[in-house]
Amino acid sequence: MCESESLDNTEGILKTLGSETRLRILVLLSKSESDMRFSDIARALDIHKSTLEDHLRKLVDYHFVSQHDGKYTANINTEYALSVLDICNNTTEAYFSTHNLSIPDKLLRYEFTRLNPEVLGNMLTLVDRLQNELYEQPEYIRVGGALDMDLETALLEIWKPDFTQTDSEFVFSRQIIESLKGISFDSVLMQSVSTNVTRLFCMEKICNIGYGFTDQGGALFLPDLDNKLDFSQCLLLQGHFAVDWFNRLHRSLKEQAVEIDLSDLL
Repeated sequence: MCESESLDNTEGILKTLGSETRLRILVLLSKSESDMRFSDIARALDIHKSTLEDHLRKLVDYHFVSQHDGKYTANINTEYALSVLDICNNTTEAYFSTHNLSIPDKLLRYEFTRLNPEVLGNMLTLVDRLQNELYEQPEYIRVGGALDMDLETALLEIWKPDFTQTDSEFVFSRQIIESLKGISFDSVLMQSVSTNVTRLFCMEKICNIGYGFTDQGGALFLPDLDNKLDFSQCLLLQGHFAVDWFNRLHRSLKEQAVEIDLSDLL
């Protein structure tokens, strides 16, 4: 597909989703437990048949609705479209309008739109949620991407976690790891981990996101529109799908990294 055809297709998709009636159809089919006939949709939404026919044809043409044997049903594109629209219209709208989702992996970016992130506007709220929801005897902890050492130290001093017996992995860029060299063994960071259960990985490339998660969920930090990582607020993601997403993000960074000895920092 050439660039002009791609732009035309994108414009068509946006116009298709720009109709309130078509969005009502998507919501109806998404909530329906079974396929729906044309007449059922017309009756449920009180839409004239000639009008409904035009709307359904456009939704089918752009693959937002599936049609088979005279019945219509939602598909994965239906859910994807509604998820994207939900992100644009819920309380995270202001955050997403001022931040970039700087994740190189296209599939991870796509799947992120199906998650339900919650914006935390300050670090005290984050610490409270971490203590009470995410880090209550976790099976493991994973941290990676970018790191703000001043913020990390402040969080640990307030939070005072003990991960010395917890399976832990950290994936940072060489720039960050170099900045940590010479850190005191008595520092709050080193006191919260153990060289026996903690693995450290070094990436050559600089990563412009930051994250930390457990088997229950995690926090994601994104850059602003000037591409400067924003540690003043974050996205909180919880649940099975969020944990799976975080794990695949973490593995994608580990694939670009080499393991080094944590004791080399001392």
